[in-house]
Amino acid sequence: MKLCRRAVFWVLMVVLLAIGLWAVGFPVEAEDPYPSAPTERTVVRLYYESHERLVAVAGQLDIWEVEPKGGYAVAVVSPAEYQWLQDQGYHLRIDTEKTIQLGIRAPLDPRFHYFDNDYVNPNGLYIVDFLQNTDAAYPSLVELYDIGDAWQGENGGYNRDIWVLRITSEDPAHGNIAEKPAFYLFANIHAREVATPELAIRYIKYLTGGYNGEGGYGQDPDVTWLVNHNVAYVLVMQNPDGHRQNEADVGAYRRKNMDNDDGCTDPSSWGVDLNRNHSFFWACCGGSSGYPCDGTYRGPAPASEPETQAFQSHFASVMRDQNGPNDDNTIAPASPLTTTGIFLSLHQYGDLVLWPWNLPSPPPNEAQLQAIGRKLGYYTGYDPSGSIGYLVDGATDDWTYGKFGMPSFTFEVGSGSPCGGFFPPYGCVDGIDGISRSFWAENKPAFLWAHKIARSPI
Repeated sequence: MKLCRRAVFWVLMVVLLAIGLWAVGFPVEAEDPYPSAPTERTVVRLYYESHERLVAVAGQLDIWEVEPKGGYAVAVVSPAEYQWLQDQGYHLRIDTEKTIQLGIRAPLDPRFHYFDNDYVNPNGLYIVDFLQNTDAAYPSLVELYDIGDAWQGENGGYNRDIWVLRITSEDPAHGNIAEKPAFYLFANIHAREVATPELAIRYIKYLTGGYNGEGGYGQDPDVTWLVNHNVAYVLVMQNPDGHRQNEADVGAYRRKNMDNDDGCTDPSSWGVDLNRNHSFFWACCGGSSGYPCDGTYRGPAPASEPETQAFQSHFASVMRDQNGPNDDNTIAPASPLTTTGIFLSLHQYGDLVLWPWNLPSPPPNEAQLQAIGRKLGYYTGYDPSGSIGYLVDGATDDWTYGKFGMPSFTFEVGSGSPCGGFFPPYGCVDGIDGISRSFWAENKPAFLWAHKIARSPI
């Protein structure tokens, strides 16, 4: 009898504890998976029972994270998208913390570089100034190219050029620049990924005058050899129009460019996802959206955007096509062992090393790409999974590999607290402000290794 009374007592205590936790707002698993649709943009956890269920909707959603072990993806959704997912039977849970962050209205930390003084940076840090000053300071090592205009400049708005800095010794004793092995570093195609230009800027500094007491041409033997016998092309910011929106207000969470004439009437949602706009297998496989307001809108046609056109034209002018002629919808044979050059695109976030394809079928050089990717994962400490977990068509690295046969990779930089998300604390970039993690320390050895193997990566 005493045992029964004791059992009843503990059952009652457990019930009362559960009621108390519910009353103070502690999240419980038994919450209604289908609450009423929100009235504003909301960050949710989208639970999926199978990979196919994720792929079925990923092309239409602005997905931030994929957590395969938890069986969910983190995405920002509009009220209409929320209702659409509910109607298809997906279990949704609002991520309150991330949704609150979505509503923060504040300028970007001025320790991050802004593009130019169209929006004033209190610290005077401007990417255009940095590039032009570097070009002036190292006339025998660098060459600055204006490769084209961003969308607003081509459509009657504020003109922002897209810049590429070439770094190599121009001394003929070190060979013909056009014949040197090439490393192409590419950043900030998604405007809100504000840590990626910082990493590109640091690599430029490291190869020229040095950064934080390390590197420097004529000071560090490895750097001197790299600059003498290789060539680096660094595109610091591919989406300057969009970045400018986030400089003024991080609450914009601007991802796309500023194209406003494709049919979307919501200024916060117009634009094209430039990483869905490249011409190779554009719109092929359900990895993008044809609706102009969606975060993954691919544009009205392959390479429709001036930013995409500028990059593709410049890349084709300086990098070798090594897999033979193939059109935009034909997969060429495997790239040969004589392939030279390597491409690296920087994104946020997830701590991942990715490589082609973002498409349904494996790439012809799957084994070689995986071997390089795993080595890059070793240097960065990131997961070399190769895939982001869903399909993406019109992606940059698919175009550079698919059209040129060049080993191509993407880093998703940052994860977890406090250095995850699109606007991490500035201290995460260098490991300052009491933050132990340093994006630069993680990526520097991977940049250097990729640069070194550019002569014969496969």
